[in-house]
Amino acid sequence: MKKLCLATTAVWVIAAITFPTFGQTLTERIAALKKQRAAEQQAAQLKKELSPKAKLLQALLYRTLTVNFDQTPAREVFDYLGTTLGINLIVRYSDDATGHGIDPQTPITLFAENMFAIGVLELVLEQCAAIEACTWQLRDSFLEVGTKDRLSSPSAREVRVYRIDELIYEPRRFNNAPRVGINHLYPGYGGGYYRGYRGGYGGSIGPTVATPTTDQRKSQRAQEVINLIIDTIEPNAWAQTGGEWASIRYRDGSLIVNAPDYIHRQINGYPHVPPPKTKSQEGPPANDAKASENSPQRHRGHWGDNKESGVRGLGIRR
Repeated sequence: MKKLCLATTAVWVIAAITFPTFGQTLTERIAALKKQRAAEQQAAQLKKELSPKAKLLQALLYRTLTVNFDQTPAREVFDYLGTTLGINLIVRYSDDATGHGIDPQTPITLFAENMFAIGVLELVLEQCAAIEACTWQLRDSFLEVGTKDRLSSPSAREVRVYRIDELIYEPRRFNNAPRVGINHLYPGYGGGYYRGYRGGYGGSIGPTVATPTTDQRKSQRAQEVINLIIDTIEPNAWAQTGGEWASIRYRDGSLIVNAPDYIHRQINGYPHVPPPKTKSQEGPPANDAKASENSPQRHRGHWGDNKESGVRGLGIRR
């Protein structure tokens, strides 16, 4: 045993002398942890950054405007909105290459004080829709405004998939629960609450009214959802009603919708977008070790507790 211990000790001594150490000093470990923490914070920051569409929606939902238009041409109005909001606003006018869209000379008369930008935009579009319905939608990096026909061009359509399993699911129903009686204990008892029971324990639990939803029944219920969407959201846009702007079909528990953004918006709304933070709300730097428990930094997560983006749809999840 002593020989074995001496041999093991000799091996460790030789290894310590022969091979370089792979350990880290305390300073090196602290530096490595700081580097790892910085990488994690950078990754978290990138994750928190809003997408271009979210930034556009943020400007529409949370920026307020005060305007006073008096017979102002529509082109000047939209130029003002795009410049004031600091966003890329693309308007489809009737005098461009395609030859159809909003008349740039449409007179706009509107007074609004401290109104959210989305409300101002909607009121302006109402006045532009004297001849043809107008709307707005979000594209990859710009806000697009124009007539619905123009905004429904093939290049503006997107294919999105919406899960509807929960909407078409039918739970099992039971109508033959076990019956419990005491007649077998009192043979002469024939009235009261237990009249009509044979006594003892009987019956069994099993679905007799409805069985699990079959594929055929799922398809029927999915068609009911499709009909609801077609009847309530742009009825003249769908291929099923002779339209050319959108199509919808069911497959394997999902709705596959090919449509422009302004139609998708009415089906599922937009994801929640938090309000922009001001300098007073940002708090001290994230690496400030002296931040107190009650500092703004500790409570930044409370912004945007309202889970709605402000633009709602039917609520079908994707």
